[in-house]
Amino acid sequence: MIDRFRAARRDPSLAVLEGLHALKHALRFGARVLEAYTDDAPRLRELAEALAPDVADDIVALARPLDPGTFAGLAPTRHPTGVVALAARPDVDPAAVVAAPGPAPV
Repeated sequence: MIDRFRAARRDPSLAVLEGLHALKHALRFGARVLEAYTDDAPRLRELAEALAPDVADDIVALARPLDPGTFAGLAPTRHPTGVVALAARPDVDPAAVVAAPGPAPV
């Protein structure tokens, strides 16, 4: 698992999401979160319900508990919110995004 997270940092098809903020926004924007872990499930639930009530149930359902030693190896430093996840990075053609009609997304 630790090796998978380390390798993901060099894999352009994956994104490592460190912390509740990154995970909540990934979920809000429809990211495909592949796996998520926490070393403190009760605290994560409390934070998610307070800071991201719209996706709190999704966060709690995704985040599997992990022992602190293994969790510490998933990221270079422990994020204060105690969650780290892997998400699939979507294939995006920058030229197609810029050429798309309408005012969004650029």
